[in-house]
Amino acid sequence: MPSIVEQIQLEAVSNEIPVSQLLRRMKLAALKLKLNSIAAWVDHEIEGYGDAPIPEYRSISGAPVAHNPYNGWIPIQADAGSMKYLRQREIRQSIASLEALLPGEGMIFFQYSPEIVDMLNRGSDVRFARMGLNVDRSTIIGLLDRVRGKALDWAIELESAGITGSGVSFTTEEIRTAASLAVNIGTFSGAINTGSATGSGARIYNASTDNSVNSVSLDLGKFDQLVEAVEGIRIKKDRESLLHQVEIMKKAAGTSRFLAAYQDFISAASDHITVVTPFLPWLGALIAAQAS
Repeated sequence: MPSIVEQIQLEAVSNEIPVSQLLRRMKLAALKLKLNSIAAWVDHEIEGYGDAPIPEYRSISGAPVAHNPYNGWIPIQADAGSMKYLRQREIRQSIASLEALLPGEGMIFFQYSPEIVDMLNRGSDVRFARMGLNVDRSTIIGLLDRVRGKALDWAIELESAGITGSGVSFTTEEIRTAASLAVNIGTFSGAINTGSATGSGARIYNASTDNSVNSVSLDLGKFDQLVEAVEGIRIKKDRESLLHQVEIMKKAAGTSRFLAAYQDFISAASDHITVVTPFLPWLGALIAAQAS
């Protein structure tokens, strides 16, 4: 019977084995070896990243689209700066939920947050209820393959160091060796972004099923970045009005007055969607934090 490390290797090279199943075996081995950093990575992949920093391979791109009830999915039109933002998404969902998106036909898309949908609609003559990122299935398959590849590399490194286990157990010497090896961080070096977690608040939809977890930064220092963005508006009257609204929002943050201040800001910013769109997920999170 193969050892647990050999089983991880066999499952990692077989496309018949779901990545979610492979990860559960990997978690067992990591915990038995007392490799908490590896187990933590596996837990994030199994359960989703929530508000934790994501690995670089979980940042993907796609095509921004809106659903027209008469013509189906149509491209979203915006300036280059806004399109760059709208095309990118951080994928925080569990591996199992991503695997569930692959069977069947039709596109996979990530729903934009209500704040972004509302702001995009304000700049259009037609209001669309569903707007999001159209993602090719190969992108999700590629993400799953990256995780599978990391599991395989890790198991190979263990075996190279003489760590194979017997059944689902490891000797004291194997545990000691694992703790002293670069394998503890080597395979995953640079895999997890240690910076501040940011996100779009995007939701995954497949056949209209929402499997989402929203996550955005609540850093109040972003008000300074919002001020810098607004200061770039050329129309003096609009610029001064929005700067005033930003100041009101900043003072109201964390209080019951914030929602009204946010609504006034959004109304005033309707002609400058491309300037404020990158800040909408963060502002939406401030509203949620105030309401909780």
